[in-house]
Amino acid sequence: MKKSVWRITAFALCVVMISLAFASCGGLKARYSSYDSSGERYDCDLTEYIAVPIYTGIEVPEITYTPTDEEIADQRMLKLAYFAEEENVNEPCEKYDLVDADYSAEVEGLNYGIFDSTVDNSRRSFMVGIGHFGVAEIDDAIVGMAPGEEKTIEFTFPEPFYKDIQASGKTGTFKIKIEKVRRQDLAEYNDEFVSTYYGAASAADYDEEIKEQLIHDTGLGYEDYEEQLTWEYVFDNSILYKYPGTELNEARDSIVANYRSRAEKAEMGFDEYLKSIGYEDNMQFYDEYVEPYARTIVKEEMIALFIARCEDLSVSDEEYNSEMLDYCSYYEVTDTATCERIINSDFGSKEAFREQILMKKAREFLVDSEVKLEPAKYYENKHAGKYELTEEEVLKDTETISDETVIFIILGAAGALLVAFIIILVVKLKKAVKDKNVKLAEKAALEEKRRIRREMKAAKKK
Repeated sequence: MKKSVWRITAFALCVVMISLAFASCGGLKARYSSYDSSGERYDCDLTEYIAVPIYTGIEVPEITYTPTDEEIADQRMLKLAYFAEEENVNEPCEKYDLVDADYSAEVEGLNYGIFDSTVDNSRRSFMVGIGHFGVAEIDDAIVGMAPGEEKTIEFTFPEPFYKDIQASGKTGTFKIKIEKVRRQDLAEYNDEFVSTYYGAASAADYDEEIKEQLIHDTGLGYEDYEEQLTWEYVFDNSILYKYPGTELNEARDSIVANYRSRAEKAEMGFDEYLKSIGYEDNMQFYDEYVEPYARTIVKEEMIALFIARCEDLSVSDEEYNSEMLDYCSYYEVTDTATCERIINSDFGSKEAFREQILMKKAREFLVDSEVKLEPAKYYENKHAGKYELTEEEVLKDTETISDETVIFIILGAAGALLVAFIIILVVKLKKAVKDKNVKLAEKAALEEKRRIRREMKAAKKK
């Protein structure tokens, strides 16, 4: 009797699985299944690791920027400061003072490199009160700080945040310590000044140059915003099942090697360097930075490669050579042989570099199908949850199913489940419900889902 019950149950479940498989024909998984990944770094079926949402027709805002009169006035003061006499003062800083400071920030639990003075020493000096950071809570809180004073500031990025579109609307913590306050004797901004120092015909003409420069500089922060926002949507709404161990270890090792190199350049021991950037020890650095960042890298790589495989994207030899020479132009290298040695050194192999190009193409592919919205509408939709998909929605197909097919699938699956339910209920339901192992398995599955969701939140980018 027991074997008969399970045979009937197995048959019923097979009917259900066949129905579901039929429903997903033509969907993302079916399109992916024809791809041969043999010999590639991620030589695995990515559908076992991640589920990617429908990634066409994603709405992103049309962003434009026009400098305000106040922003232009602030830039005038910055231009005057380049040629002004200055002196150190041991008193609270005022608007238009120059300060030297050490600062860092965390956004959603991760170090935020754009607001990190240790990344580039040229960032340590800035003029107070002209929106240097572009975040009102930070810029306003710095005014009035004295040498040696430290502050921790809670902040929220504006929407949109031009310096980093992906950070728009996110919250963070900013820490700063003022080292020096330098006060200047600023000249008068007039025709004579701009003619003498900037070669402009008049102050009005130079204001136009300032305006154009602001538009240009600000535009650099969102010139690829369409790709950034589209990628953010796909990343946030992809469901992660598990991580591939080999690739995750490679990402961890790469991050640690990068920071060991930074420590060497700073002529510091690794532990000493970690403490200088705010970590108590290796364990804190690993738990709070290396692990979340490594998981973000691997998740991004899997998503990009999944899309590339679904869309049959590839990198031609011409594209590879063009990207290689473009990369090596930074080193002022133009011959192919030397360039290939640089690629092998920086990426580990030519194949790894080719993979980076392929992932770049996958991200660019997303941009082509976008529908433009005004920024306010985009963020309204985002905060209202419009771009937050449930797991069931993420697993839907890219192709629609006819109403007749849906009815057939539902009736067939329901009938099969009903038969199985009645048989099990009559024979073994009471015992199965009380079975301790079943309860433990259900509890473990639930905890695993919760763990995955926590890890996804912890591993989000800038």
